[in-house]
Amino acid sequence: MKRYFILVLLLILVCVVAALLFEGKRSSRLNDGLSRAALRNLTQGCGHKDCILAINNPSFESLENANSWLKDSDVVFGLSIPSSALYEEAGSFEQKSEQRLMGKPEFFIEKAYPKKILAWHQIVNDNFEGSLFSVTYCPVCGVANAFIGKVSDKNATFGVTGLILNSDLVMYDSVESSYWQQASGEPVFGPAVDRQENLSLLPIITTTWGQWKSKHPQTIVLSKETGFDNDYSVVLEDNFVSGLGSYSPDEVTDIRLDPFDIVYGIELRGVYKAYPSTYIESLDYGKEYVDEVGAKEVLLLKNADGQIVFSEKSSGEELEYLYGYWYAWSGIHSETEVF
Repeated sequence: MKRYFILVLLLILVCVVAALLFEGKRSSRLNDGLSRAALRNLTQGCGHKDCILAINNPSFESLENANSWLKDSDVVFGLSIPSSALYEEAGSFEQKSEQRLMGKPEFFIEKAYPKKILAWHQIVNDNFEGSLFSVTYCPVCGVANAFIGKVSDKNATFGVTGLILNSDLVMYDSVESSYWQQASGEPVFGPAVDRQENLSLLPIITTTWGQWKSKHPQTIVLSKETGFDNDYSVVLEDNFVSGLGSYSPDEVTDIRLDPFDIVYGIELRGVYKAYPSTYIESLDYGKEYVDEVGAKEVLLLKNADGQIVFSEKSSGEELEYLYGYWYAWSGIHSETEVF
């Protein structure tokens, strides 16, 4: 009986020590920057880190060559920026766009990244004369984004963590393995959280190949020669949207719109607003429309080539927008207004 009692005490002691060790590791993990809210909302995506492989050595081809396999209706993500936008010394994107830096000649970078390729890899780590930037796409939430490749003032590339937060891709960086939300460029885990560092965004648009090439005849295009044996004629996103794939949106609590409605989301002075794509598509070409975001007036304009421009009326400042599914936008910005 005495021996049995001692064994029970030893078992209890082992359980207590194990619990303390687990809690210590968990607390350490939380102290490393992963908030309790993020920890609770992170869900497993494709299984493990790098379960979807980024393109790290992209090759490009001419418009003429791309015409042989891209249809005018195919979706591409277009990047059209002055090369100075990538030079770290320049400051804000607006400042970089207006100056030539350190004797470096200005050069406009015009690149198209077909969705049918990005859907397979989600991240393309690219560069211009040694300045790194990454073009990203989350098939789960439908959002494309581009970032300057800098983390803690060091050159960085990005990869897929295999995790999802608010139905959005979570990336990791090559410098310190902080985790980043793809739709916003905000950190969710690691040293970057403590520094309150956000990734620097580059303006990228979602459009069709036909519209892009007509406006950017000098464009080059991400090649299908990626080094991977993928069939890029298969559009993976079709499976996500139809529910046949392994992903589905997290529990949707905001039912003001259908979860899979496409929206244009903007932010002005800390206020967020979503515009259904059905409304945007109904706008007349070349006509300005006025709306309010918070207490500020916003101008909406659909250019002759079909591109949408949002700007603050009082300052004329052009506003960046995110294009994606309602469930992802409302999951990230729960306080959003809706047109």
